[in-house]
Amino acid sequence: MIPDLAGSVLFAGATALLVLGVVQGPEWGWTSARVFGAWALAALLGTLVVRRSTWHRSPVIDLTLLRIRAFTVANAMTIVGGAAFFGYTLCNVLFLTSVWRYSILDTGLALTPGPIVAVAIAGPSSRIVERVGPRAMLVPGALIWGGAVMWMVTQVGLTPDFVSQWLPGMVLLGIGAGMCLPNLTGAAVAAAPGDSFATASALNSVARQVGAAIGVATVVAIIGTPAPAEAAAAFDNGWRFSAICFLIVAIGCLFLGRRGALGGGAETPSLSHAAREVLRDTGPAEREALAPVAPHRQHVGASTDEPARPETAADFLAQVPMFADLGGTLRRRLAEDARSVRLSAGAWLFREGDAADCLYVVRAGRLEVLSEGADGAVLRVLGRGAALGELALLTGEARSASVRAARDSDLIVIDREPFERLLDESPEASRALSRSLAELLRQSRGAVETARPRAGTVALLPFSDRIPAGEVAARLVQALSRYGPVAALDGSEVPAPSAGASSLSAFGPVLDRAETASDTVLLVGRAGPAGDAWTEFCIQQADRVLVLSAGGDPATAALDRQ
Repeated sequence: MIPDLAGSVLFAGATALLVLGVVQGPEWGWTSARVFGAWALAALLGTLVVRRSTWHRSPVIDLTLLRIRAFTVANAMTIVGGAAFFGYTLCNVLFLTSVWRYSILDTGLALTPGPIVAVAIAGPSSRIVERVGPRAMLVPGALIWGGAVMWMVTQVGLTPDFVSQWLPGMVLLGIGAGMCLPNLTGAAVAAAPGDSFATASALNSVARQVGAAIGVATVVAIIGTPAPAEAAAAFDNGWRFSAICFLIVAIGCLFLGRRGALGGGAETPSLSHAAREVLRDTGPAEREALAPVAPHRQHVGASTDEPARPETAADFLAQVPMFADLGGTLRRRLAEDARSVRLSAGAWLFREGDAADCLYVVRAGRLEVLSEGADGAVLRVLGRGAALGELALLTGEARSASVRAARDSDLIVIDREPFERLLDESPEASRALSRSLAELLRQSRGAVETARPRAGTVALLPFSDRIPAGEVAARLVQALSRYGPVAALDGSEVPAPSAGASSLSAFGPVLDRAETASDTVLLVGRAGPAGDAWTEFCIQQADRVLVLSAGGDPATAALDRQ
């Protein structure tokens, strides 16, 4: 997938213009037209970047991550903290070389104690954050960091005195940096969903660099080229700027939230973190404490009075946006005329250029829409309820893209004749089709992923009856429920489908309700011979499969089925 190169250029231009206004402010005048013009143009380019990020397939800024409060706060504080850090670093270098008249080598050695102390502090502080949360470390860390900069203002004089004046300040700066820098980055990345860690890390790095550019530009503007008599006051003002920034960081980090609830619980831990919680050794008391897990977090079906019944094709079509407005009679007629098809993972549904003779609706699984160009890029990922092929069916043109199964998938096929008859007989169907085509036109500006954005449905697959899959699921629910709603389904919520009946009709509606109500859904499979309807359903529907083994050489029949 090609990144948004134009957006990157616009973002770089916006940052450059912002810095230009700051650097040239003293010379041009802070209220001059040129300064305001540079900032206005920076705001305009920034707005264009945000607008492009709403539709581009690989945007410069992932706007969905900015909806997570902890991620937004952490990155905003990264910008402010980066401005302070790089600002006082430049201030320190210029002070040592121009006021104390240190050589370049002596200046480097004088700055060394800070990073050494920061490295020593970073490890222990990160381990403390794992237990108490980032806010408890970042707020005092930022205050210490700001106090260290104020030490430079109040204690460092014009006469060189490394041991009693400079060294204590470097040690305090190192303590503050070690408490804040790695943990602020960790808070930003941890607030993102598991599958967005790389994107979150990249955005945080960009935030730090933007802060660096702003901080250096601001310090250059503050210090300028002072006369010898004004040098002390100029450097003090530069340090005060960093101290104020660190005070803002301390206040901002108060909004990160408590441990396990960064951003109000929006983020989800990685499965490896949850697995460590599950696998760590526990005593009898903790095992007994597993029983009181909230029932609605384990069995979604238990919290509703709606009777569980098999889902018919007409029931399913009622949930598809294109057919939701149809009357019950029309929907049943359409379902009677439709047929079903199962597609194995990796199999092609159709290829670009194939004749269009039917409409497909995804009932289960995942389909990938791919371009047939040299890159073979995935344009969209379609999940349950997505319809495809209606435009080609109307125009009679060949397929405009290729579609294959990303996993085993079940589809409902509506052929041309019943589809056209439906449009002739039903104004509601025509209006729904118009809305669907309008949505396709909107999405053509940039592919929109319609499947779940992260691995939210996880199947637990035990290899033998000796493995307590239910207990493992309960402990996973307990570990994950601190971060958001969790549901665990074991197939007992509805009766098993009768012989020859589709497992989708029995289990599909229950899974739909669970995925709607929960951030994470655990599907607990069963050990046993191949062919168990519930376990097959779990493997087909899961975004990720966790295999539970008690050791030794487990049978691999369940994995072969996948």
